[in-house]
Order: sequence, then structure tokens, then C-alpha cells
Amino acid sequence: MYTVVLHKHFNRQNFGVYIGKDVPKGFYIVTVEPNSPAADANIQPGDHVLAINGQLISSMSENSIEMITQISNQAESLTLSLLPSDTLKLAGIFSTNHDNEHTSQENKDLEKYDYSIFMLY
Repeated sequence: MYTVVLHKHFNRQNFGVYIGKDVPKGFYIVTVEPNSPAADANIQPGDHVLAINGQLISSMSENSIEMITQISNQAESLTLSLLPSDTLKLAGIFSTNHDNEHTSQENKDLEKYDYSIFMLY
């Protein structure tokens, strides 16, 4: 696990990171914009978000997307606790393996989940 503190740049109104919600697995980093606070912090796609500003994701209510969006909209800095994507790959939680052999099964598995992607502003 690692923790980063993101500060909005004077010329940006966001932190430069898109977070996805994958039910039942939780929140993870989908995209990091170049030259953003998230890129400066070396956040990687696939990193699992464990906490935002010290609040555990697992303890948030069902409207967690709204809570996270509100926190990030009102903040000039944001503290993220993350589990690196390499750790998730080793645990079999997040895979970037796109072998044709596995792709159809992965697509079937993805249909079971509810995905939401949103930007932290």
C-alpha cells in the first residue's frame, strides 16, 4: 500500500485521475491524465483505491460515488491510499492479460459487474 497527496495545479481544476467503481471489487484507477497531479504522483491505472482523505472506501455508504465526487470537488488537495496494480495482478484481482483464449471468458465475467467511471475534480 502507498499513500499520495495530490494538489491541484494552479492551471487545472481537477486532479487528473479517473476512478472506476467495479462492483463487487471496489474502486480502482482507470486513467491518469498526462502532466496532472496524479501523473506527478506516479499513480498507475489499475491501482486499487483503499481510502480518500483518510476515509476507507469500504466504510462508505451506497452513494460512495457522490461522496467521493463531493470530497474532490471541494478540495484543493486530496490524499489517496492505494494498493499498487502489480499487487492486484499477483492476487488475480486485476489483470491486463488480453489473450484471445481468456478474452471471451473475461468479457462474460465483466457482464456480471456494475461499472461506473468518474473524474476527480
